Amino acid sequence: MNENIDDFIRALDFENSLPGTSEAQKEANAHRKRIYLLFMNKKPNDAETIKTDLQLEMYINRMANPSYRFCASDLLKE
Repeated sequence: MNENIDDFIRALDFENSLPGTSEAQKEANAHRKRIYLLFMNKKPNDAETIKTDLQLEMYINRMANPSYRFCASDLLKE
């Protein structure tokens, strides 16, 4: 399975290195890479690591606003 991860990451990096790849596609590939690595419990590069205590953040938001609902896309806006 580790080989599949490496192949997927290599394929994204290869696509980014192609001359015809748009900036939007490079951003999408970076997002895919980050989400895939987080999903597979591997940390991306330290520069890309987002450190947060999700449970505490959700609790604080819920205390401030009782109608607060968690949305995963909010984490990706940073």
